[in-house]
Amino acid sequence: MEKRLKKATIVVAIVVGVLVLLAVLLGVLNALVGGGAWQIGWKDYRYDESGYEIGEGSIVADSITGIDLDWIDGEVNIVSCRDTFASISERADGDLPESAKVRWRVLEDGTLQIKYRKSSWFFGIGSSNRNKKLTLRIPEKFLEAMNSVHVEATSADVNVVDLRAKDFVCESVSGAITVKNCSFDRFSTETTGGSLSAEGLIAREISVESMGGDVELTLPVLPDEIDAESMGGDIVLRMPKDSSFSMDWETNSGQLAYDLPLSKSGDRYLCGNGTKHIDVETASGDLTLVALN
Repeated sequence: MEKRLKKATIVVAIVVGVLVLLAVLLGVLNALVGGGAWQIGWKDYRYDESGYEIGEGSIVADSITGIDLDWIDGEVNIVSCRDTFASISERADGDLPESAKVRWRVLEDGTLQIKYRKSSWFFGIGSSNRNKKLTLRIPEKFLEAMNSVHVEATSADVNVVDLRAKDFVCESVSGAITVKNCSFDRFSTETTGGSLSAEGLIAREISVESMGGDVELTLPVLPDEIDAESMGGDIVLRMPKDSSFSMDWETNSGQLAYDLPLSKSGDRYLCGNGTKHIDVETASGDLTLVALN
């Protein structure tokens, strides 16, 4: 009897050990070859689900003072509108079970939190991407009180149009960020494997960091401060032709091109009387400064 028990214990220990080893190997393999339509290993998307509504629809709230959005596939669209209430809609390749539908809630401080799907933990091999396209419509009347917009996106493009807020922060992995006709006090983005394009962007401070993607900013008004860093992509800054700034630029092998009245004093570039400041760092990417007509 004792021998059988010992054998059973050994077998259980071996099985558990093999499963743990398999989990580790699949996790490593997923990091190497995952990220497409199929995933190998485990995916952790857990959070506190209390208070979240399920699915698309109108968001009946007197005001929205902030947006905290997390998305892991497809596309995110944030646009202003003249509707009475904010609203969420989503589209996907095929029907969505309830567990895969968007989750959202409004906190007491007016922050709208949005999650990609139900809190979950997945292990195995299977399809993970549903190509979900989210559209968030924010009434214009809410924008004056909008404190912050924070977006975290993985394998999803982010498009933001006609939005205003004090702070805008977007962190993106394997997706492009596109911003049109927006106004913020502080604008900050971090991209890995995706590009950033901003047209008609007005901001007092701009901070952008790119790992492998191009950065292109069209600025009708030159910010007080621009901090731009690219580890593999080009940077293009379009600004008014009468802009006044000083600029520090560090690069390993990039080239500088400009059609502004730029001069160099020591290691610093000057345009006009240098009232604003631009700090740019590129690894191998080029820097282009373009004067707007």
